[in-house]
Amino acid sequence: MREAVERAGVGSRWVVIDYLTTMEDALAVADLVVCRSGAGTVAELTALGLPAFYVPLPIGNGEQRLNAHDHVAGGGARLVADRAFTADVARTQVWPLLVSDELETMARA
Repeated sequence: MREAVERAGVGSRWVVIDYLTTMEDALAVADLVVCRSGAGTVAELTALGLPAFYVPLPIGNGEQRLNAHDHVAGGGARLVADRAFTADVARTQVWPLLVSDELETMARA
């Protein structure tokens, strides 16, 4: 992702971070969140009106997929299975969202 950001010349606007401890700072400036879909995360993102690209944790009874269902069904998020989330998905599905007007529509959903 870092290489794609650099190649696109948008490094001054977009930051790729491996790990951080101050989620409130990240969410305050986020255009799109790529994350797991735990109940707390989904609740927080929907409350903030942040578009999301969920990658549910593939363990348990499928509850993370269910957590994300309403946000996805309402148009505010997308979902891809953990095993299907590849660099190609990031390039063909996540990246286009970042440069699309669709993010505004997703934020209002």
